[in-house]
Amino acid sequence: MKRAFSMIELIFVIFIIAILSIIGYLSMPNFTLINDTNYISMQIKRVQAKAIGNNHFIFGDGGAWKSNYYPDSCIDIDKNSLQVTKKSSGGYSINPNTTISISGLTIGAKNRLCFDYLGRVYDGDYNHLITSSSNPINISLTYRNEVKNILIMPYSGYVIIK
Repeated sequence: MKRAFSMIELIFVIFIIAILSIIGYLSMPNFTLINDTNYISMQIKRVQAKAIGNNHFIFGDGGAWKSNYYPDSCIDIDKNSLQVTKKSSGGYSINPNTTISISGLTIGAKNRLCFDYLGRVYDGDYNHLITSSSNPINISLTYRNEVKNILIMPYSGYVIIK
């Protein structure tokens, strides 16, 4: 005599599996904010490393120092500028729901950071060396009501993730 599961037993097993899968899904950590923060921090450090050694002031024709601009030593901190490559080709793209805000720059700089030959931070295109303030530049990333901060120290250019 063959014995099979009844319809009630099958529905009950499917219900238990559904509950366990929902619990498993909700308990998985979301690394979106951490990944976005690490990616932006890495891009800042990459640009800073490129800038080290590039002397931005050269002796001009008229006997005075003049600014020499290196485009590789500045970075715009916004989603459009940081989307360098597509995920399909092995690159990283910032989540569209992540918001980025910057504080500690002058009004004219908006979202641009530049680094000099010592790795120090300028805002804008070498307009203002950020040494006068003891407050770091704060880049805040927000995703689903969670906040991560990237702090850039004013004189040394040291990057800290909090």
